Amino acid sequence: MESGPASLLLVGAGLCGLGGTILIASVLGRWGPPGLVAGVVFLLAGFAGLFASTARRTQTASVTCPSCGEPGLAPADLDRSASAACHRCGTYCHRTDSGVVVAFPDAHVAPAPIFEARLPSGDLRWGPGCAVCSSIPCEPELIASPREVMVRVPVCHLHRGAEAAAVRIARSGRAVIRFRSHAAARRFRAFNPG
Repeated sequence: MESGPASLLLVGAGLCGLGGTILIASVLGRWGPPGLVAGVVFLLAGFAGLFASTARRTQTASVTCPSCGEPGLAPADLDRSASAACHRCGTYCHRTDSGVVVAFPDAHVAPAPIFEARLPSGDLRWGPGCAVCSSIPCEPELIASPREVMVRVPVCHLHRGAEAAAVRIARSGRAVIRFRSHAAARRFRAFNPG
């Protein structure tokens, strides 16, 4: 039997109906306390099924991206981490304290690298300026992943050694680079597509 939200909804409604019927029969037929207890138990089980079906439906629905307006964000992604990228447009979003999903502003700089971009093989193209604050002049700083992927990231004198970016190997086996600066990640993706 399928255990999706629709089947939980049917089971919950059925148990609520059965519990209500037993309660009415108990009162009218004078079944006494055993009938009342049975009716309440079935009603509670039914309400639990209805609640579970609603919760499950909420978890599986996608969240609309505030940037492109398409349903491209998985709620589980936003619950597991502080940010998630829209599967359609790539905009990074987060939940506010009130639960509203909003896009990070370009000026946002996170305390650690969280904004991800694919790391293409070959020569990398960088936009002008530091990978954290976009100021000029800057010099390349070598960063490396645990699996020996090395990249030279442009940083200004203020952000030298400040973990402007991090390189890692994704589950897919591809190398990715994460930036602290949302603007730097977007700029890198624009200069190094796909």
